[in-house]
Amino acid sequence: MPARGFSLIELMVTVAIMAFLLVTGLPLTLAWMADVHQRDAANTLAEGLSRAKAIALRNPAGQIDAGVPAAMLCMSGQRLYVPTSGDVASCADANPSWKASIPTGVAVVSSLDVQPLHCVAYNNRGIPLSVPITGSTCTTSSLNVTVGTQNALQVSIL
Repeated sequence: MPARGFSLIELMVTVAIMAFLLVTGLPLTLAWMADVHQRDAANTLAEGLSRAKAIALRNPAGQIDAGVPAAMLCMSGQRLYVPTSGDVASCADANPSWKASIPTGVAVVSSLDVQPLHCVAYNNRGIPLSVPITGSTCTTSSLNVTVGTQNALQVSIL
């Protein structure tokens, strides 16, 4: 009666083929995951900017001075949030009207001065303002979203 099963050589060839596929496929998978995280963060950022701008245009705080923020988008760590109208001046996040998180490893920086995003402020006309908030200044330039060595995705704040 002939022996059943795999020979040692057949098993080694199968393991070698699997290892080769794993080694060639892993960098492609990691690059694909980085791209997914980057696009997810850019979409979340665009949603937050749209929310802040919509609130500024509705102007629930009744700001009449075009040099004062009516709404803003703030970022702390990997967390984005739009403060309620009473907390706009301080970027306080006790009870935000909108909040979301971006994936770990994603960097959001201003395209002009390459500073990490702290806030984007809008006046009652939906125009970005450069206002000082808690030791930083809100950006008025577009934003770059990067993950590792990926090319930056640019998000407009207008």
